[in-house]
Amino acid sequence: MIMMTNRSFLQTMLTTMLTPKTTILKFRGTIHTAEKSRKYEYFPRHMLLSVLAGIETLRDPKRADMIALLTEVMSNTAAQRLRQRMLGCTTGRLLLHQRRRVSNATLESARRCEPGTFGEAYAKFMDSRDFHPADRPPTSVFGWSDSSAYVVLRLREVHDFLHVLFECPTTIEGEIVLKAVEFANCRLALSGLAALLGKVQLAKRSQERLKCQLLPWALRAGTACEPIECIDFESNLHLPLAEVRKKYNIHCLNVSILTGHSKR
Repeated sequence: MIMMTNRSFLQTMLTTMLTPKTTILKFRGTIHTAEKSRKYEYFPRHMLLSVLAGIETLRDPKRADMIALLTEVMSNTAAQRLRQRMLGCTTGRLLLHQRRRVSNATLESARRCEPGTFGEAYAKFMDSRDFHPADRPPTSVFGWSDSSAYVVLRLREVHDFLHVLFECPTTIEGEIVLKAVEFANCRLALSGLAALLGKVQLAKRSQERLKCQLLPWALRAGTACEPIECIDFESNLHLPLAEVRKKYNIHCLNVSILTGHSKR
């Protein structure tokens, strides 16, 4: 029955599940984060919120606000673990201290980079798709610590850097593969879930290719790569693209075996 529920009901339920002092969700593509609140108290409400956001995401995979909400509700424990991993390395500690953000200013800096650099490749990737870092919704905070919330925000904001470095296109298959890379590297349950659920949108032939070729590659590539949350991507924009890949042990996907329609 719940899968037959119309959008307006789901939206009403999601709004109801969010308390006024945590996060207020608007359903026209924007998430507004309110003032910091006390620790989120109702675990059953958390679970129901996850289910409803998941249903809405399946109904409309382009709902960036629903995907962001689902990520934040499901990722608290993982965020704490990744925060500890960041604290264990010099660059990670620096990122946590500085609260580095990927912004439109980052893209502007990339546009000024020399040919053949990581920055140039990133700028071309963004401009050719009319992507802008500021388009991504902000992090909603469900009683998390500031540093744990920042980890989730950081992972979301560096997603397009990963597209460039791993050469995963913005097709359905490409997004699934990159989510599998993130899962292997960060052990985020939602990334693994997104990769599995994304398969239902593919034709049988594409699903077979994903199972036999793409996902095995993604798991190997994600495991081999340095911890994503500990990489200072912005400081490497001026370096040659091949050098950045070698530095962090990043292996490129063979894009010739991918097909699909572009999406973000």
